[in-house]
Formats: sequence, structure tokens, C-alpha cells
Amino acid sequence: KNRTKAKLSLYNSLAYNNAVYVSGDYTGNRVEYAPRIIERCGFNYWLNGFTLNAQYSYQGFAYGDATNTASDPSAETGIIPAYHVMDISTSYKFKNCIIHFGVNNFTNQKYFTLRTSEYPGPGIIPVNGIMLYGGLTITL
Repeated sequence: KNRTKAKLSLYNSLAYNNAVYVSGDYTGNRVEYAPRIIERCGFNYWLNGFTLNAQYSYQGFAYGDATNTASDPSAETGIIPAYHVMDISTSYKFKNCIIHFGVNNFTNQKYFTLRTSEYPGPGIIPVNGIMLYGGLTITL
């Protein structure tokens, strides 16, 4: 009897960034858009052509300018808050086909990663909420 073994792999990536200005007008301030902590962890699971991947992502807060402004009514500068996101994807392979399906931002977190003074105007650029995707790959 031919038994297929399931496979599970776990992964983690953790970055600590202590990015600060060491000379000039902003000495001692944190570098803008440089969070101290960036974390990605998750797992991959395989069984008989089926795969499942789940990933958790965390990014610590960052400043939107070199002066390390905490808040500004113009919304062009200020803190970019920390956020966390979960993504899940699956696929199933049979014969010469693969069906893909996934959900990005599974928990529908509201967050932003950029402040701007340009188009579409001053303020924040929010990211997409929950997003579903799917696809089919056929190899001839």
C-alpha cells in the first residue's frame, strides 16, 4: 500500500532595526519609515497535491519624517502606527492543473504604511482591506 506522508514546515523571520541618524540636524532621531521590529512567521502544509500556507506579519511603528513628529494636523508627518496582518493561501494540484485560492489581510485590518504630501493630496495612503484571489494553472 502506497501511503503519502504529510509535510509541515514552520518559518520565522525577525528583524530588529536600530536606524538612527548619527550626524547632522537630526542626530539621535530614528530614520523615517524604518520600524524597529519586522516579523513574519507561518507554516506550509502539503498532503496529496494539497497545500496550505498561513502567514502572520507584524511591523512596528515608524516615523513619517526625520524630525520624528508624533502628530501633525496636515497628516503629512507623524507616526505610522504598528500593524499586523494574516494571509492564507491554498492550492490543489491534480493531473496537469493547479487551482489556487487565497485571502490577503484575512482579519481585515485597517492600517497604512505611507504618508504623503503629493497626489491624491496630503495624508495617508491606506492599504486594501480583506482581499480574495483565485486562479487556475493548466500545463499542456
